[in-house]
Amino acid sequence: MMDSGKISSQCLNIFLGPPLNMNDIMWICSEDLKSILDFQEKISSIIRFNNNASYDFVADYIKSGADQISGIVSIDKDKLNFSDMSHKLLLSVEFKDLELYASNLYLKEDIDWKGDAAKKPDPSRCLKILQTAQVANKNPDIFCIFFQRSDITMKMTLNSYQARMAAELYTMKINIRLQAVHTTLTIDNLSSLNPKKLEIDAKILFPLKIQVRFDYFRIRRHYINQVRVGLLEKTDFAIKLEYLKKKVVNKVCNEIDICNRAMNYCIDKGYLSLRGKRERFAWDLMNPYHRLMGKMNIRISLPQENSIGKKILKVVTKLKKTYDYYAEKVSETGQGQIPNFYTIRKAYNTIIMMRDQNKIYKRFDELTAYCKADLKSSSTNIKRKISFLSYAGENDIFFEYLGFIRDFQFTKKD
Repeated sequence: MMDSGKISSQCLNIFLGPPLNMNDIMWICSEDLKSILDFQEKISSIIRFNNNASYDFVADYIKSGADQISGIVSIDKDKLNFSDMSHKLLLSVEFKDLELYASNLYLKEDIDWKGDAAKKPDPSRCLKILQTAQVANKNPDIFCIFFQRSDITMKMTLNSYQARMAAELYTMKINIRLQAVHTTLTIDNLSSLNPKKLEIDAKILFPLKIQVRFDYFRIRRHYINQVRVGLLEKTDFAIKLEYLKKKVVNKVCNEIDICNRAMNYCIDKGYLSLRGKRERFAWDLMNPYHRLMGKMNIRISLPQENSIGKKILKVVTKLKKTYDYYAEKVSETGQGQIPNFYTIRKAYNTIIMMRDQNKIYKRFDELTAYCKADLKSSSTNIKRKISFLSYAGENDIFFEYLGFIRDFQFTKKD
């Protein structure tokens, strides 16, 4: 094993289970950076292939928030099963009947425990899946990790940190299969439609958006490696990425025209971000807020071939240097509904405008004057925008504006 203080900069580390220190990591080093990057891509390919194989692990099933049953979780291509240690099947659910996505509970939520408080499992050890039929009841199926993956004797215990890492690994194994199943279902649903004009709920496109990001960033990483070793010029890198976006969308959509147009619309308008900056947590499969995404319809119009509308569309898209789609957003989030991406983005854009240090607001109605012109009911929207400040931190400069307004209006001055 290599001394961690002497490791070359051209090295690849391979994690052998949850690492506790540098000695738990295998290092492969070379003076040739291209060899390291090629080896890394080959390992990634093997991992992606093996991720689709059947997978079992030992876990405790939390049933009805009180019973804790030890057994084995089996993850197949399209189904998840749980059997107790006597091989009695207690749970069997197809992935098409599960909500997107499974998530580990660490730092996200607690267990709704109804049993003896002293026997309550540590939620950081646990993961959950939610059956579509149980959404209204808010009754997820929870599995907690206490032992090593294949330890049916239940003697090789994992500490809290190791169990948390294992729970995250098992969750991703489930999500990989959930993603594949729901992507296929979405494509099948879209391919069965053949209208001249269609409104698509952008929420049903979510599995396709995730798949586009998977494929795009995997190939993008390959291009980045080519730039690093001098096989690709930086000037050609951006051109390849633009072509790659269209190619990946077309492949994920299985060449379905209406899907292509809807996905390209989402990319062009920012509803599907492919920048690779500050997106990791927002697009993480275990983000618990994916299910709360507000409804937003996309109206797709398909001009007839050789029609005037088709010819105009080609000219306009060429001039705008944008994607070849003809689509529009149907409606914004209504009052009292969970805000969708478009509403949240407009809220933050308005806050940024209000942060302009060259502007001083002395009254509340002056704040509403700086709202976007296309927003309705300014007083309602300004309250919504201010509510977002709870995510900005206690030192946000906008709080200083609110204090200034208060002092100006309620403090008598000579």
